Amino acid sequence: MKKAYIASWSGGKDSTYMVDELLRRKYPLDEVIFCDTGYEFPIMYDYIEKCKKYWESKYDVKITLLNWKKGKDVWSKWAESPFTKGQYKGKPRGFPFHMGMSWCTRELKIKPYEKYIKDKYDGYEVLTYVGIAYDEPNRIRENGEIYPLFEWKTTEKDATLALVERGLHNPLYNHFHRTGCFNCPKQSLTSLYTLYKHYKKEWCDIVKMYEYYNEIDAGVNKFKGYTIDELIEKFKKYEELGKPTNYLDEEQPIGCFCR
Repeated sequence: MKKAYIASWSGGKDSTYMVDELLRRKYPLDEVIFCDTGYEFPIMYDYIEKCKKYWESKYDVKITLLNWKKGKDVWSKWAESPFTKGQYKGKPRGFPFHMGMSWCTRELKIKPYEKYIKDKYDGYEVLTYVGIAYDEPNRIRENGEIYPLFEWKTTEKDATLALVERGLHNPLYNHFHRTGCFNCPKQSLTSLYTLYKHYKKEWCDIVKMYEYYNEIDAGVNKFKGYTIDELIEKFKKYEELGKPTNYLDEEQPIGCFCR
């Protein structure tokens, strides 16, 4: 059976370093796939497009952006559709649950990826590279996926420093330890506070969603289990305590991609 090698790319430091290193080391790689949720930070969209252009021109590799700028439609469809069972049966879903697997991950990432692979690589054995760092062994699964960073013993810090050195730094890491959808209810309170402090437009978008889900009496109409007023009160206390919001000592821009 023919084999196809695919890299799953989120735009985060680990998967970005993985893709860049796979290309540098000339590992077999047929395609790199990024799934757009519709709620990435504007900085992330710029970063994804710059990485795509750089890798395609330098290595002639195919970079596919699934759901590009269409994820919001899928989100709205599911957020406004009713629960079919459980305590909220009949009510619109609203926000995804902040614990466990949520419909947003399934509908915006897993299903589009699986459909694309099934349609394009029917009859192939598909081998997927996943960017899990050496210091995250608890995330390794015995399911046929390939974990190059683990093989190379590359830690999260190693990946971060290498991307800065290569001019491939993602500016979101100036403020966040993790990247993802800005409206993700699974992000930490520290991350959400950072968003509140530095990304006013995205914070306002979350507030508008909160107000709308309360207006339609959604089953999950709180964010991370909190009202917006409760979150703001928490953030005021953070400010009193001088809670740090920067990850890097010195902020780095998107690099020149020429190293």
